[in-house]
Amino acid sequence: MAEVHPRALTVVRIDVLDDGSELVAFTICRGCALEFGRTDGDVLPGDDFDNEKALPWVAPSCGLCFERWVGPAAPGEGG
Repeated sequence: MAEVHPRALTVVRIDVLDDGSELVAFTICRGCALEFGRTDGDVLPGDDFDNEKALPWVAPSCGLCFERWVGPAAPGEGG
């Protein structure tokens, strides 16, 4: 996999009803975007909402991606 800045962001949207009326945005790190073959601005069909092969589990961002953006939690901050 190519070298990726750990705080780079990729936003993809899912067309929940497949008619453009309800788009849900998800934010993933660039590493996950590369792993799942996603590019910034992708619009995915509603069936991909819970498809493990389309996106990592996100709500609205992947916990692993979030940790890459902010760094590990300090002692006593949870995590």
